[in-house]
Amino acid sequence: MKVVIVYSSRYGNGKKCVDVVEARFKAKGHSVEVLAAGQADPAQIPPADLYIFSGATEAFGLAKPIKQYLSGLPELSGRRYALINTHGMKKARGLPRMEKILSGKRMVKAAEIDFQVGDGTDKGNGLPSGFEARLSGWVDRLG
Repeated sequence: MKVVIVYSSRYGNGKKCVDVVEARFKAKGHSVEVLAAGQADPAQIPPADLYIFSGATEAFGLAKPIKQYLSGLPELSGRRYALINTHGMKKARGLPRMEKILSGKRMVKAAEIDFQVGDGTDKGNGLPSGFEARLSGWVDRLG
């Protein structure tokens, strides 16, 4: 299976998630390509069996790089996607925003996962303990 991961990460939490997901898919024998949303052209997104989009919720909205990337995508009718969201709030507000954009591209949602950073974590402004195991299980369910 060919997997394309597109991410934006201001503080590194999203990138840590992407690194775990990339390693897990590769360990399962899949081909993975990782693109930084702020540096990639959405009109040139490579073909894939599964797209994973990772972005943060900032100030109750999506981080600008991932929002602009998703908005610039061509229609990808019937293509499967999964979402990763990091946020410092009690509710993952970025997930429905990403989903709304991608449903307009006629994509099919396969899964989502989110991580609250900051309060409630054992590392201060970082990801919670066990995030790697949770992501690995998530990847296993995706394929």
